[in-house]
Amino acid sequence: MGSGAILWTPANPKLDEREVLRAMLDVDEDLVADRPGLLIIADKDFASKEFENDLVMRGAELLRPSFAQRILAMAAAI
Repeated sequence: MGSGAILWTPANPKLDEREVLRAMLDVDEDLVADRPGLLIIADKDFASKEFENDLVMRGAELLRPSFAQRILAMAAAI
């Protein structure tokens, strides 16, 4: 399996970015199903326990800036 961006879209700034991503994942349900452990990299505006729980239920994980530094530090320690 290759790496890199598999999904991208510009969104109207008046829309909730989380809802745009949810809609994209609803349209292509196999996107996550075909990629177990899919890592979604997003900015800090995606912070929401409800949203993160929804992604976990779909089989994906969200990486936001607040968690990025922690993961990089853990990786550097290995």
